[in-house]
Amino acid sequence: LQESEEKFRGVFNNSYQFAALIDIEGNIKMVNKASVGLIGISESEVIEKPFWEALWWIPDQKELKRLKENFERAVSGEFIRYETTHRSSEDKLNFIDFSLKPIRDEEGTVNCLIAEGRDITEIKRARELSEEVLNTTSILFLKHNLITREYEYISPSVYDITGYKASELKMADRDWITEKIHPEDIQPYKRQMQELMT
Repeated sequence: LQESEEKFRGVFNNSYQFAALIDIEGNIKMVNKASVGLIGISESEVIEKPFWEALWWIPDQKELKRLKENFERAVSGEFIRYETTHRSSEDKLNFIDFSLKPIRDEEGTVNCLIAEGRDITEIKRARELSEEVLNTTSILFLKHNLITREYEYISPSVYDITGYKASELKMADRDWITEKIHPEDIQPYKRQMQELMT
């Protein structure tokens, strides 16, 4: 049993994700190095403390209320996942893909939770930057769902090119792209679209 616990702790601590083991009362029983490293404290400073009182959480009453409500749902057996924010020791705001996973005993009773967080700050900022570029460029960008055959994204530059707003074209039931393609290029365009869809 001790050997198994040591192996679990080894895997737990070597995870690049943030992780904590919490009892059903909300107290932290174990936390990995990545988690305490984020806020610049030692493991002993959070062990046996309520999870929602740890320094990861921004002192925002609305966010804390959300966390406590989701904790109760997880204790009831529900897997919880949502996006939240944490503060680092440098007071940097980090965006976290956060989850609460119920752990059950042999009888199926939830006896603890594993809280996990994946830092998605760079992914989120890259996405925001790409959207900013797409929204300011004069080049036309389209995101077309080949299954539903609907346009999920049309860059604002479409108005300068076609005279239509993106919202109007998303609702249009005609193939407005072929209306703007030179007649000699229509067949090659249709062949390429057909190849993508097969």
